[in-house]
Amino acid sequence: MKPVLYWYFQENSKNMKSMSLEFRCRSIGEINNYLLIFSPAVFFFFFVPGFLKVLSQLTQTGDVTPEQFTKKFEHMKKTGDYYVVVVEDTNLGQIVATATLITEHKFIHSCAKRGRVEEVVVSDVCRGKQLGKLLVSALTLLSKKLNCYKITLECAPNNVAFYQKFGYTPSQETYMQCRFSD
Repeated sequence: MKPVLYWYFQENSKNMKSMSLEFRCRSIGEINNYLLIFSPAVFFFFFVPGFLKVLSQLTQTGDVTPEQFTKKFEHMKKTGDYYVVVVEDTNLGQIVATATLITEHKFIHSCAKRGRVEEVVVSDVCRGKQLGKLLVSALTLLSKKLNCYKITLECAPNNVAFYQKFGYTPSQETYMQCRFSD
């Protein structure tokens, strides 16, 4: 099966059609037996075939019921600021990688948008197959198409070299957090 890029995530956006063609030429054809999907319309059905399983390789997912998943999915879809990308292994019928782009609306930079990459994870059984490269390239290009003035991400020190391949550079800012639960 040839990989196909779905671009339905903003159904009314005219820019997504041209972006999909660019991905089809630049990235998706290089990966055999994988399907890259950008689509809240399709994303809902990934609760069952391994979406949370692959996310659990990155962090704790907890016990999520189908009702909780549906409610969160509908909220994310309604805002229009979440772009979840999944890669399905068409041989396994399972999601094997995912990443999310979140856009933040700012008052700075002439009321511009900032992109933030979150939850980049490739299943341990599929690492080394260029899927992380595909995800990061897709979200980086998408943030440009969405006219973000910058895109950022947080990563472990051992992943810095990977992200530098895509033009990301360490920031002079310090990442800080205040956790309210594990």
